[in-house]
Amino acid sequence: MSEFINVQINKTNLDTYPVRTSILKSLTYALKGFKGELLDVGCGKMPYRGFIMENSQVENYTGLDIETALVYDAGMKPDVTWDGVTMPFHPSRFDCAMATEVLEHCPDPETVLKEIYRVLK
Repeated sequence: MSEFINVQINKTNLDTYPVRTSILKSLTYALKGFKGELLDVGCGKMPYRGFIMENSQVENYTGLDIETALVYDAGMKPDVTWDGVTMPFHPSRFDCAMATEVLEHCPDPETVLKEIYRVLK
């Protein structure tokens, strides 16, 4: 996880460093509540997957994103894609969920939050 916060600071990324540090602190605090099946909503390139899997009781990590969210690396695509309206999961499928740096990009964040609630146990 050090590559996530130990970045070479320059004028093009100066504004992201405090955000990354805050996210890491929040994730570290939240780890004690992460267990079983975790859904990462708006996962992007899943920069937290390794950290969470190594430091929590999460047994399965599922990354969910919309197909057009960003240009993915060839080997780093979300586990599941969705339309931004209805998640392709049965109700009560996941033990926990997270969504970092995603709701501000959603045209209707309330819909996303309702879907997260629907798929949580």
